Amino acid sequence: MLKKKDSLAILKPYLAIISEVITDAINEFNRDPLKLFYCNRTRSSAINDLIVSKASAKFYNNQGIRIKTRRGCTYFFIRDRFLLRFKKFNKHLRTSNIQTQQSNQFLGQQSLFEELPEPVTNLFAGYTFDSLGTLSGIYLTCPAGNINEWTYPLTSNVAEIIPITLKSPSQVNPSKKRVRAKGLKLVEGNTDK
Repeated sequence: MLKKKDSLAILKPYLAIISEVITDAINEFNRDPLKLFYCNRTRSSAINDLIVSKASAKFYNNQGIRIKTRRGCTYFFIRDRFLLRFKKFNKHLRTSNIQTQQSNQFLGQQSLFEELPEPVTNLFAGYTFDSLGTLSGIYLTCPAGNINEWTYPLTSNVAEIIPITLKSPSQVNPSKKRVRAKGLKLVEGNTDK
């Protein structure tokens, strides 16, 4: 497993693309009106599918990157030194995985593909949401069993900017109006009751 400094030096040309595909996928998902009906698992799966689709398109014919799917998981081989997966992170920058031999091998930095030269460093690129479900961070992590060997923030500015037009505030104290109740005399007073 490569150390953080060495890994980032090799990955530098790819980091902006990784951050971009995650941001673009989440922004696209957020424009889907059906998202309100998705449970957390479905939302995570839909976002992951969008990320993988966008990453596959960006990295297609990119020298130094190969893409392979194994048992439903898409992996990106980067310069035959890294095996990258996209995932959603919790607040501790850990992933949720169904415990399978494949997921345990990946977390344990074991090789999943015979065609890759040893040693290969397994990495996750992923995102976190805040308590409101808004994108709060994009990170690269190097898992080592139940902990991360290292983490690296890919971006600090992740919000999609949406212009908002503000109207001038209405009067706070409207003038008193004359009101006539049915069958009563004219009464002056405030109608805000």
